[in-house]
Amino acid sequence: MLTVDSYLNRAERKQRNTIDEYINRVENANFATLSMGGNDVGFFNILNACAYAFYGPFSGSCEEAIEFAELVVASDEFATGYSAALDLLLEKGDSPSFRVLATGYSAFFDDALTDDCDEYSLSYWPGWWKKTLTVDIRSRINNICKKLNAKIGQIINARSDDRVIWVDWAWRFDDHRFCQPGKPPIDGENTWFFDVDFREFMPNGDIDIETCEQEALMSGDWNERAACGIAIVQAKFPNETLRGAGNDVDTQGGRRPFAPSTARLFHPTARGYAAIVEEIRLVWPYY
Repeated sequence: MLTVDSYLNRAERKQRNTIDEYINRVENANFATLSMGGNDVGFFNILNACAYAFYGPFSGSCEEAIEFAELVVASDEFATGYSAALDLLLEKGDSPSFRVLATGYSAFFDDALTDDCDEYSLSYWPGWWKKTLTVDIRSRINNICKKLNAKIGQIINARSDDRVIWVDWAWRFDDHRFCQPGKPPIDGENTWFFDVDFREFMPNGDIDIETCEQEALMSGDWNERAACGIAIVQAKFPNETLRGAGNDVDTQGGRRPFAPSTARLFHPTARGYAAIVEEIRLVWPYY
């Protein structure tokens, strides 16, 4: 089993080039935004193990995925790595007015945590692999998001550097998360996070299950990881022919079926990003 240290060291090796590549593109900028931390705590692993079960019986333990995320958030290594990324980005600002706006995360589920969603499932596969969105699961996933926000805020406050501005936009998503009381679990355009958008996808043998998992881990692409998991289950359980969750998931009419290029698993929708922009404008230092 990976320890926090070994995970963070691996994540640093895997992601440092990517971070450097993005930072090296910053030229003649007045400001930059930074969104970082979700992959470190393993949001995909949590959503896979606790909600979607793309890997079927190989999706891992929800309890262990959440406990691992809690360890990462609480670790000194996470704080050191986050602060180091800020330092690299600040070095790109030639102007005294250059600012970094560090954005956080929102809880995914409504804070009311009623039992309306207890029997609802986002799971891709039916049967005994199916996960349901119980109050306990929603509460624990929400708490990871809140703890991550709190940790990022602490890191920024401890720096005492007015060039870095903390943008805590989570409140903007109030009433726009999954599982709002008295409404459908995914409430059309009023839910500002994407579901997977792919209930009819089957890989048709075009994914190499021997290599796809490692390739997806190296790329950090959640869509590729989801597609890889589906391909592995299909290969190992060829009689599992039901398409998608096959249960109570509402595909909402005109939404496209899943393909790795269209999935935006639990990322903000266009309306969600517009709300984030509004929060950035609210804390913008030059008005």
